[in-house]
Amino acid sequence: VAGINCSLLRLVISVDPAATAHTPGSDPDYTVIQLWGMDRAKHYRILLNQWRARTSDPRAIGRVLKRWVAAYHPDKLIIEAQAVDKLFARGMQDVVGFPVSMRAVGAARGNEIEAFRDLIQSGLALIPWARDRLGTRSTFHSFVQELSDYPFGDHDDTLFAAIHAYSALRTPEMAEVKAVV
Repeated sequence: VAGINCSLLRLVISVDPAATAHTPGSDPDYTVIQLWGMDRAKHYRILLNQWRARTSDPRAIGRVLKRWVAAYHPDKLIIEAQAVDKLFARGMQDVVGFPVSMRAVGAARGNEIEAFRDLIQSGLALIPWARDRLGTRSTFHSFVQELSDYPFGDHDDTLFAAIHAYSALRTPEMAEVKAVV
């Protein structure tokens, strides 16, 4: 992140899988995979990478997750899992060879997104947005757009991936995770 000297304390990969059933007449849902880091000194939450695709294909999602786990060595991999999605999440654990935590978004999902927006506005969550030399605008455009459009936008997939990571980064068990440099 330009202008900010940071040392990452922990890394979380969060996944919001596309709904398996597509509603006729509407666009298919997105699967979003995000990599978030937490700065050791100031506890900034930093969005480091994002993959977003219109797919619910477990093979495609598994390939990306396997590459990300191998490349980033996260402290935690968290997948949104409603009732049927729990089978998907457990299957991903076998595919990537890394423990998967499951998290369901309940009725308070709007409150969680609002709390996350407050974190962004406080300056404690950082989203790289450089001139497109590094490709950050194209990578994170959907996230910035969904954040500004919420709750009236067509999609909120990147926001749900973000609140899963946000939740994982603030839990007590993450306080004991070893540093990633």
